[in-house]
Amino acid sequence: MELLTPSTAKVLAQYHHPVWGKYAAITRNSYGKGEVTYIGFMPTASLAEKILEEAAKRAGLWGPQQTIHFPTVMRSGILANGHAVHYVLNYTADSVNAVYPFPAGKDFLSGGDMAQNGTISLQPWGVAVIEETAR
Repeated sequence: MELLTPSTAKVLAQYHHPVWGKYAAITRNSYGKGEVTYIGFMPTASLAEKILEEAAKRAGLWGPQQTIHFPTVMRSGILANGHAVHYVLNYTADSVNAVYPFPAGKDFLSGGDMAQNGTISLQPWGVAVIEETAR
């Protein structure tokens, strides 16, 4: 627990405590062309996710990849042909299912088609590589 005393930052949350209640728990401050969110305590996983989601959205960095949760990870890029490609990875020893939130595509590894909002089934430590084919 840090006892934040901001001078220019906006206080987003304070402690509900008889002694520490005057201190900030979460702040947001502008810096250069951006902003920083400072968390002065150890939040629960769900609260940390909400704080980071808001910060990513405010920064314009929120996209379909952010709707996926660990142990499934999604990364994207652009191929030489100009099509988007999405890598979906399973970082666990269990099989997992994930929703594919992008336009329809073709899975390079299985050869199968993938519909937008279709389900990707990944084996333990598995991966899918999907090239968008819909425009």
